[in-house]
Amino acid sequence: MTLDESVSMAMLVLLESLSPAERTAFVLYEVFGLSDPEVSAVVGRSEAACRQLVARARGHVRRRAPRFTPDHGQHVQAVEAFLKACFHGSVEELVRVLDPGVVLRSDGGGLVPGVARRPVVGAVNVARLLSGVAARHAVTPRFSAVNGSTGLVFESGGVVVGVMGFTVAESLITEIDFVVNPDKLQRVARRR
Repeated sequence: MTLDESVSMAMLVLLESLSPAERTAFVLYEVFGLSDPEVSAVVGRSEAACRQLVARARGHVRRRAPRFTPDHGQHVQAVEAFLKACFHGSVEELVRVLDPGVVLRSDGGGLVPGVARRPVVGAVNVARLLSGVAARHAVTPRFSAVNGSTGLVFESGGVVVGVMGFTVAESLITEIDFVVNPDKLQRVARRR
């Protein structure tokens, strides 16, 4: 079974932050609509324990879910400003398009050296990291739909080497999900 493609990268990151039992119970109950006895049979715990797992997962997701969604134009403008600042500007310009508490999560799958294994937090830290990455790697960026919103796809030598998804609030980027894991990038279409 696969989750609907409209599930955002941010939601997937939230699901990954749950324990395996919480994630399984939550997805079975909330996404697939299984009953308490069915969830209990799959998870291997009592119905009461499964209800508790789902309640904890809901609370965790609710606490970390974005408070509001920007309009499409606001999102596009923030991503355009980010790209301009990242590739043509300075750390200071990049900091101006990032929320002070921005979080960058990267996924290299253990296959890409130099990828931050833990979330990078804070506008200055994220800006320094991304400015350094942009200076070291010659890539061609392009705008593309990433999980239903404007994001970026990076190519090098005709090969997709990265995808960035963004969460935007009040015209500032609050979260960046950066996938560079080659196994996950195989299905991303190259520019023709």
